[in-house]
Amino acid sequence: MPTTCELCDRPAGTDYLCRRCAADLTERLEQLPGLYAALGDMLAPAQSADGGGRSATATEAPLPVRVDVVNARGEFVLLEGWARALAADWQVSPVRRRVRDDLGDRVRAASAALGAAVPWIAAQWPAAGDCAREVRDLYDGARSVTGAADLPARMGRCPQLVGGQPCGAELLLPAGVQVLRCAWCGATYPPGIWAALRVAQRALSPSVSGGGPAACLSRA
Repeated sequence: MPTTCELCDRPAGTDYLCRRCAADLTERLEQLPGLYAALGDMLAPAQSADGGGRSATATEAPLPVRVDVVNARGEFVLLEGWARALAADWQVSPVRRRVRDDLGDRVRAASAALGAAVPWIAAQWPAAGDCAREVRDLYDGARSVTGAADLPARMGRCPQLVGGQPCGAELLLPAGVQVLRCAWCGATYPPGIWAALRVAQRALSPSVSGGGPAACLSRA
């Protein structure tokens, strides 16, 4: 049985994913349908407008849809593949297409099926590392195209000590929220300690800290 996480190489006991990476997988699966929809809004070229704010009549052939957006949306089919693999290995009913040829609907269904199974995936699925890695890459790629203006800002990993070990869960700051809160351990970080947070986060990285113990921030 594995002793380290297949995604980040941190201790995972007998699981395939550590609790931090399992939590991150859940978070990404929850956000992927919204990212797919956001990409859809970016497909058509923006309309031009005349001086009075009215849409100008096109006099030239319309521009083609954005290739980078089309490609990013196409990558979402991998969720269906993982949902089918999960259904086969977990011996549950496969994800059914509720709307024929509607990838957005299939993305929602596959994300929900995978999200519901994260505890089993992390603990018992030998494919957990590959699945979590591809979901992470899909998520990061889609965010890079959309700019993720309406999605939570990624604020690094949580350095709060839990049971003597850094929590390590990904910190996400929703738009308009001032106090950063870890969804896993509940630690809170108001803006006044974000500089100290960055110092503690740098200590989490072996490449920066030389593998020394991570700094601990008190819960606010």
